[in-house]
Amino acid sequence: MDRKVHDTLLKWKSSSGRALVLEGPRKTGKTFIMKEFSKSYHYSVYIDLEENEELKTVFEQTNDASEIYEKPSYNGIRFDTSSGDPLFIIDGIQSCPRAFSALKPLAVDGRCDMIASVSLPGVEPSEGDFPSPMGYVQMVEM
Repeated sequence: MDRKVHDTLLKWKSSSGRALVLEGPRKTGKTFIMKEFSKSYHYSVYIDLEENEELKTVFEQTNDASEIYEKPSYNGIRFDTSSGDPLFIIDGIQSCPRAFSALKPLAVDGRCDMIASVSLPGVEPSEGDFPSPMGYVQMVEM
């Protein structure tokens, strides 16, 4: 299935340096397009924060990029940022405000491209006590 947003993702990939966040209502194909787009990478890791409560604790415990890449391995997810052209996908980021906030240090770290999805358009997951990653993310509405 071809989607208009795929061209936006390709353009983002070539200019990168920021995380990309797909926002839109549930059931609009955000997960599908992120997984399809991951095929253009040599290596990718997909995590769903709504499906795996344990992964939320990774972001709740640290905002350090190295630790974020390392800790999911305890949950059976191996992330190898030395694999050349890696992509890190975080689905359902609205369920963990600290994960949304972590997009900034992950983008600054630059070891991989970052894509996340948020299913509550118009609601900033980083509202409250969590620093906003704005300036380090590109928001794309679906």
